Amino acid sequence: MKKYLGFIAATFLLVEVFGAGAAIADDKYGSVAANDDRSNYGVANNHSDPSQADYEALANCSGNCSIVMRYSNTCVAISKGDGVLGWAGEVDTPEDAVNAAQNACEAYADQRGTGGTCATVFSACTDR
Repeated sequence: MKKYLGFIAATFLLVEVFGAGAAIADDKYGSVAANDDRSNYGVANNHSDPSQADYEALANCSGNCSIVMRYSNTCVAISKGDGVLGWAGEVDTPEDAVNAAQNACEAYADQRGTGGTCATVFSACTDR
C-alpha cells in the first residue's frame, strides 16, 4: 500500500511540475522601441517569445531605434507630445499605464524645454 501511495504522490508531483511549466509557457511579452531623440517609436504586444517582441518593435520604429522597455503579463502605454515620448509599463490597469506614460512624457518635455501636453498614442495589456 505504501508503494502505491508513493506512486500516486509522485504522479501528482509530475502533474504539478508540468502544469507550472505550461503556465510559464503562456506568458505574453511586449517591447517598446524608440529612436535616439525619442521622437518616434515602435511597439509589439502579446508575443510568446520576448525576442520576437523586440524584433517587431524595432521593425515598427523608424530611425536609429533601440529597445527602451520590455514587459510581460501587464499593461503598457505610450504618450507623445511635440517631438517627445513617454512610456510606462508593468502596471495592472490600462488607466494606470496611461497616467504614468502621460506623466513621463510631460516630464521629458519639461526637461527638454519644449513644454506642452502629451496625448496617448498606444495603450494595451497583454492577454495574460
